[in-house]
Amino acid sequence: MQIKINSIEISKFADVQRAQSTHNTNAMYIQVWQPLMQDSELAAIYLKGINDELLDEVERLRYCVYINTFLALVEGAYTQVKADTSFGGLDEVTALFELMNPYMNKIPNSAVGDGWLKEEAPSLFANEFEEICIKVAMRRFGSPIPNSR
Repeated sequence: MQIKINSIEISKFADVQRAQSTHNTNAMYIQVWQPLMQDSELAAIYLKGINDELLDEVERLRYCVYINTFLALVEGAYTQVKADTSFGGLDEVTALFELMNPYMNKIPNSAVGDGWLKEEAPSLFANEFEEICIKVAMRRFGSPIPNSR
């Protein structure tokens, strides 16, 4: 009887974990995209940035801060998936990057994004996560991005 009760409790706990994982995923997306939805100026800067249009100094700063915010959230998700503490629908870290790849590919697809990845990312992210971001960029461009560490 106790085994049956334990089995039910474990099953319910797994359901709660899946629900929490879904909530975490949705919260991450909201944190990434809400600023663009609420601030039309930032949305215009983002579009200019991913389309490699000329950005003035303030726009460049805002675009780089947005990239940093986006990748910080992805790094947090990466850490959770790797530790198997959240994002239960993703069996492995590569699934997270497959999910995020359409967005991550846009970041280094501009001179500003590429410069940010080379110059600022090394001091902001863990080596392992930075290397993954560089691999994403390499797939996009087919050539290595020099690591400034």
